Order: sequence, then C-alpha cells, then structure tokens
Amino acid sequence: NYNVTLLPKKPGKQFIPAIKVGNDSTMPVAINVIQGAANKSAAIAKNNLLAELIPTKSTSYVGVPIVLRLKIYVGITVNNLSMEQFNLPNAKLQLQGKPSQYQDTHNGRNYQVVEQKYLLTPTEVGTVKVPALQIHGEIPKNAGRPNGFFALMDQQPFVLTTQPIDLTIKPIPADMNP
Repeated sequence: NYNVTLLPKKPGKQFIPAIKVGNDSTMPVAINVIQGAANKSAAIAKNNLLAELIPTKSTSYVGVPIVLRLKIYVGITVNNLSMEQFNLPNAKLQLQGKPSQYQDTHNGRNYQVVEQKYLLTPTEVGTVKVPALQIHGEIPKNAGRPNGFFALMDQQPFVLTTQPIDLTIKPIPADMNP
C-alpha cells in the first residue's frame, strides 16, 4: 500500500494522472478542489515556521560568486523537511556543505534554525531572478499537545515559501586584469 498526499495549488477541476508502480498502474482521476478554510495545523505552522533566503550581496559581477543562505526557523516539531531543486538559466548554483543547525532569536522568539548555503555564480550580465523557494514538510496534527503513540502516523503537510530575489549582475570592468 502507498499513501500519496496531494497539495493542490488552486481550487477547480484538477486531474491526478495515472501512477505507475512496477507493472501496475492506477487510473487517472478527475477531482474538484474547493477552497478550504484555514485548518488548525496550517495556523500552527504559520505561527511557528519561517523560511528566508538571504544573499550576501544584491549586486555582483559576471563570474563573481554570491552566497545564498536558506534559513528555516522551526518553533515546533517537524518531520520530512525537503525542498524542490531549482536551477537558474543565467547562473551556476552549487550546494555548499551540509545543513547546519543552531538556536537563534527572530522577532523576539527562540527558534531552532536549519541553514543551508548555496554558491551562486552569475554567468551573464543582467538580472538573476532567484524564484521563491518552497520547503515541504509535515507537522503532527496534534502539534502543541503532548505527542501520543501514533503521532508519527498522523501528520499534516505544510509548505513554506521564501520571497523571490532579484540580483543585479554587472559586466567585469574593462580595467580589471583577468
């Protein structure tokens, strides 16, 4: 048995394509997604989780790297954190080491912080548009209450989104020696 969690992005008629596992396949399914009210878990996530993407500078030159710091502030128990990979057409992006974890204060509140650094090297003059990044995870549906024996089986998915970033990239000055 497989459990698949779907997070529709908008209301309306949506289609779940056929899913193939080994030699078996499901049938495609049409569903009608309705606009839901904010649930308790979503409110808990909103009040206890935050993600920021912070560049070391907003202006650079072609070939001169910029460090991007993805900081995820966690104020409750979370499970299965993951992020969709992203590519930039006018820059090279490299993961820098493993994520670090530490305690920090943000807006007067203590958080456990998970930080991942990326090295962005621009390859063209112009604007590098770093899209809003989406971080996925799960929180126990009973977050804020003592965890029961079956807490890991009763999870509520969430999505955190960073703000998009525009970086200005200039040509290397003519008087610079390569």
